[in-house]
Amino acid sequence: MKANVAEIKAEDEKGDQAEESFIARRLRNIQRMAPDILEVMLATIANPAAGFGMVAKKVAEKMQAGAG
Repeated sequence: MKANVAEIKAEDEKGDQAEESFIARRLRNIQRMAPDILEVMLATIANPAAGFGMVAKKVAEKMQAGAG
């Protein structure tokens, strides 16, 4: 998981030279492993504050599910 995220970050730093298909493959890998993490990651890329809010929401949902 960490390797995929690091590879996405490194590719993104290339700016206009970044390969879209490379990033898409890494995102699919993350989605297969943990769909919740992909959702949070994409929200954080779009808006860092929203990503934090989504993390808190996901944690709360898991806590409620565990309590029930």
